[in-house]
Amino acid sequence: MSTCGGCTIELFLADGAAGAHGEGQEFLASAVADSLGVATVPVPESARGRVVTATATDTTGNTSEFSQNVTVPQS
Repeated sequence: MSTCGGCTIELFLADGAAGAHGEGQEFLASAVADSLGVATVPVPESARGRVVTATATDTTGNTSEFSQNVTVPQS
């Protein structure tokens, strides 16, 4: 995943179908991007096969809209 350097990425179970935009329903995990904006968010096993969404929060506290929903692969 790529974002702004130092941004915090938060991953959530989504309230809608893959391809849609919506709200996060349950917090799953977070990670902080490195100075190049590269972040690796650990996806819990409980999210496999389910639809997720994410936000990015910069170092001054500005948070993005929820991302487009995607389905986490089963494996």
